[in-house]
Amino acid sequence: MSAKTKKDSLLVVAGTGFLRAYSGTLYLVQGLEREGWDCKVLVGASEADESEYREVGVTIVRLPLAGRFAGPLRRAKVFWKLLFARRVVLTENTYLLEAAVAKVILRNRLKLVHFCQELQLEKDYPHIPRISLLNRVATYSDLVIDVEPNRARSRRKYLGLNHDPWVLPNTIPVDILPERAPKGGLCQLAECEISNDLPIVIHMGGIGAEKPLERLIMMSKLCSQSHFFLAFCNGTPKQVNDLSREAGEHLPANRFKICGPRKRADLLASAWEADVGVIDYSPSVEDTDNQRFCAPTKLYEFMASGLAVLGSDNPSLENIIEIEAFGQCAKEGTADSLASALGNILSDHQALLGMKERARQSFESTHCYEKCGEPVVKKLSAFFKNQLQ
Repeated sequence: MSAKTKKDSLLVVAGTGFLRAYSGTLYLVQGLEREGWDCKVLVGASEADESEYREVGVTIVRLPLAGRFAGPLRRAKVFWKLLFARRVVLTENTYLLEAAVAKVILRNRLKLVHFCQELQLEKDYPHIPRISLLNRVATYSDLVIDVEPNRARSRRKYLGLNHDPWVLPNTIPVDILPERAPKGGLCQLAECEISNDLPIVIHMGGIGAEKPLERLIMMSKLCSQSHFFLAFCNGTPKQVNDLSREAGEHLPANRFKICGPRKRADLLASAWEADVGVIDYSPSVEDTDNQRFCAPTKLYEFMASGLAVLGSDNPSLENIIEIEAFGQCAKEGTADSLASALGNILSDHQALLGMKERARQSFESTHCYEKCGEPVVKKLSAFFKNQLQ
């Protein structure tokens, strides 16, 4: 490839760190780099974080994280960079007012793409400051990319976009998957013993108001089929301890373990030893389009690990899990309904093995980043190249 020129530069305004969450930003940046773009990424990060971004081949410009004047300094730095950019990918949850102002000033000299990994509509989140204004100026983008087809349609409807957003799912590449760890690695990560006779139902990821682990604890209690419930939670030690006590009140001591966070690569290397991955994003917990139309990265990680998947009453999960027959979704937004669906998955061992095999095959043939992400990255690169003056 010839030496890069100024025309090849591209600014990504990430704002939020994306090494542990919002990994779609990382894969998009890496994909654009492979297409020949020189990406500079504005992101809130500490000096210690900088080396981690270098390890994955991402050049960052650090934004202030904390301090009395962090907010104004952050906005000023973003706005200044936008004024001198010509091609920008914005990955903030809501549209940045600074980007809208820069677009008004620069007009067609600034080509602005909004890659949306959350759907924050005024009707669902009226408590977010300036949400009404931010929703209105979202139309200033030249192109919008969403992570799920239903969200894309909802975004166009409520924000008044002129065109349907492109869709870039929250999936992962095959080539980032680590080699499978030897058998027993999952128990080592969990620091516990698990009977070989029990199927393992695993949760990996965040906990909070919109995805309460308490529901899954009750699901485990109510399920008719014996199993071991294992949770790796991205929470504080206090949250993990509180949830462990809660689980101890409902589940036998030898049938569960609530753990704190572990390295993502370690989890991906050992998750194959589990049998069912559970994802609970239910509109009954948070009645928003963001929650209702959610197919998170964990779905694809479970598929890549060869697990059957239990989902909540979520049409976006149903559209993948049940249509491709590698699991089941709850029919209602209750712990009892989740327990019933889990019982169905675990009731037939041979059927469970078939689900696990189909999950892995479906990921590799259809849902991995190489199949449904890279084509969008190539289209985006072509979009920017067609705009070069």
